[in-house]
Amino acid sequence: MSYMRSKPIFLAVSLIILVPLFFLNLFHSINHRDREIAERHTHAIYIASQIASMLNNDSLVAADNPGTLIAHLSDLIPDYDIGMLMEDREHSIISSREAPTELIISWLMQATNDLQTREHVDTITQDDVRIARPIALRDGQSGYLYIIVSIQDIRRDFLMDMIIPTAAICMVWVLVLLLFRALLTRFNRNLEILSYQIEKDEETSENVLIYPDIKPILERISRKNIDLRTMAQKYINETYKMKQLMDMTPLGILSIDERGTITACNATYAQFYPDVDQERMVGMNIRALSKRSRMPDVEQCIEQALTGVVTHASMLEYDQRVLLVYAYPIYDENQTITGALGICQDITEIEKLRNELHRIDRLQIIGQMAASFAHEVRNPLTVIRGFMQLMQRQMDPTKIQDYLKMVISELDRSNEIIGNFLSLSQNRFLQKDMINLNRIIEEIETLLIAEANHSNIELIIVKDPKLQDLLLNGKEIKQLILNLTRNGMESMSAGGKLYIRTIQLADEALLEVQDTGHGIPQDKLDQLFEPFYTTKPSGTGLGLAVCLSIVERHQAKIEVKSQESIGTTFTIRFNVQDEASKNAS
Repeated sequence: MSYMRSKPIFLAVSLIILVPLFFLNLFHSINHRDREIAERHTHAIYIASQIASMLNNDSLVAADNPGTLIAHLSDLIPDYDIGMLMEDREHSIISSREAPTELIISWLMQATNDLQTREHVDTITQDDVRIARPIALRDGQSGYLYIIVSIQDIRRDFLMDMIIPTAAICMVWVLVLLLFRALLTRFNRNLEILSYQIEKDEETSENVLIYPDIKPILERISRKNIDLRTMAQKYINETYKMKQLMDMTPLGILSIDERGTITACNATYAQFYPDVDQERMVGMNIRALSKRSRMPDVEQCIEQALTGVVTHASMLEYDQRVLLVYAYPIYDENQTITGALGICQDITEIEKLRNELHRIDRLQIIGQMAASFAHEVRNPLTVIRGFMQLMQRQMDPTKIQDYLKMVISELDRSNEIIGNFLSLSQNRFLQKDMINLNRIIEEIETLLIAEANHSNIELIIVKDPKLQDLLLNGKEIKQLILNLTRNGMESMSAGGKLYIRTIQLADEALLEVQDTGHGIPQDKLDQLFEPFYTTKPSGTGLGLAVCLSIVERHQAKIEVKSQESIGTTFTIRFNVQDEASKNAS
């Protein structure tokens, strides 16, 4: 086993060391080549200036014959090709060479043309340096002096400067790589021994004798290894316990990571997917699971938790099952979402039990109402029976009329009890129209004033002119107002005041009925709307129950505030926004 890979290290070090060395050598060689060429060019210019001075020197005998002078100079400096082009001799060429090449002749022709406008012509080619100067001899003749010096030796030296150092660097680098490989092999060997000691958790005398320096390290690592194994075993045991707890809990639990991959799923949640094995669910993407699910809304809630959306007790129904779904994002220490947790609770049996309890409660209420109803109806029937017996025994016509009035009164009372009971229990369709509460009060205002005058009570009606129209059933609202006003009048003695108000708020319309009667005790307010519960000696206990039924059928709310010896206020709140939306629909 190789703990340190040599190839990447060799490649990296080669790029870091060899490439800079190569470019450094290249820069040095090019700089040396250019410097040599520049020195040779300068030297050629210097020779040209000296030859021009000699040819124009009156004291120099050799200047009389330029060809002889050039021949002597060629012997002195054989590396330079020196020549002259004479204008007055039909461009004859005097050269130190036997015959100039056509390339040189072509350059000379071009140079002479250029020298007519310039003082000198300098050309550096791949193989040589060429310079040309105009000259004037002392006998009055003129011409052109040219010098050509080869630089091929400089080019060869440049190539050698590139090849030899590069080869030397490569050879040294190969030796370094071999040494480094040997050291790396030895280091890997030591690591293998150390790994073996850690794996076997024992110290062999052979390895310790070979590498005595690693003995303290091995002892320390051995102790740490034992601690790590103990902690790992504890972690495995706790993980197994947690998995058992998750599988035994009646809640379905599913967790996903930030990419939507399922990381954990207990047996309860897996029961929702009988076609998918529990072990196969771990590792699946939640979107792939939702495609095979019969309750995709559950997976959608869990997936939305990755964006920070929390789902609290959302009730869903699938396959005659009722589920409560919870979905929460999972955060790390930096408050970054790293996953999501979904919890499903099957409350189908709880819902069945709750419905059964509601049914039992309704049966119990019906039983209580039936007993109260029988008791209330029995009283007038008993009175009727007694008067009928008296009528049977006493046939006095004057008394019979009184008895008949009492019988009719009790029959009316029984009819009222039955009518209120039927009104309380009915659940028929309620026809509603857009009506203003002020208009309904105006229609029964005469009746209310008459009853108030009969009871010697002052009636005060305050109507808000800004009151909005509401979706109401006029007959039932009239019955509601009449019931509340009659209760208020019956609770006051002569001289009391009864207030009827309508108030328009931003999103509500209020109907208030306030009296200045004896009030209702606080301990009896909770039972005020129960059927057959009354605080009046001759009451049936159905008036306020009927009022509550009317209010609920109009999706309104009724509130009661009462203080003893001060009075009672009933407030009905109609939601204007709900009524407007219903009207629009």
